[in-house]
Amino acid sequence: MNEKKTGKKNMENKKYAADQEEHEEIEETGKDDHGSHKNDLDVKLEQLHSELEAEKERHMRTRADFDNYRKRMEREVETKRIHAKKDILLDLLTFFFFF
Repeated sequence: MNEKKTGKKNMENKKYAADQEEHEEIEETGKDDHGSHKNDLDVKLEQLHSELEAEKERHMRTRADFDNYRKRMEREVETKRIHAKKDILLDLLTFFFFF
């Protein structure tokens, strides 16, 4: 019975050692059993970061454009309000001047 337990432990130890060697090889070479590269993931990650930055900048520019539009509309409304008040006052002054 001890031989079965010892044999099982030896198999587990060998499997663990093989897994460790494979893991170390992947870290050293950047390749796993399927031939994929960590570098591919780094390239994809960098691409996604650049796309994110581009979208952030586009979003900021859109917000700035909208903010500028809102401010321009506020100025135009205020200008129209001032001109309307001016026209009313001129009409009143003309009326009082001739009365």
